[in-house]
Amino acid sequence: MRLDTKFGLAPAANLGSKLSKRALPNAPLVAAADLAGGQDTRIRIDTVHQVKGESLDAVLYIAKKGHVQAMINGVDTELGRIGYVAVTRAKGAFWLRVPASALAEFRGPLIALGFRERGAPAG
Repeated sequence: MRLDTKFGLAPAANLGSKLSKRALPNAPLVAAADLAGGQDTRIRIDTVHQVKGESLDAVLYIAKKGHVQAMINGVDTELGRIGYVAVTRAKGAFWLRVPASALAEFRGPLIALGFRERGAPAG
């Protein structure tokens, strides 16, 4: 499956440089021992429609600007309902990926709805 074709995501130019700037550890996301132990440790990539009715430990919702705005506005539109489904699938953690170009516009409304910015203290 290609992310750019199926989900409209474009590959980042010079990904190695972007990763090194983030100081990410040079380690796998899942330890080999966890996989060998038979635990159900995996990362799924699905659309919101594909997970409707499921409960997931954690959800990362990569949203376009229109989807974020609709989610802020509520469930009166199809895009708003998609956002609702995304948020309500997560049992433990929910991350919303907002386009960088729209972050300043959405920061206040999202915080007012209870979202926290990555790295911000709980409170």
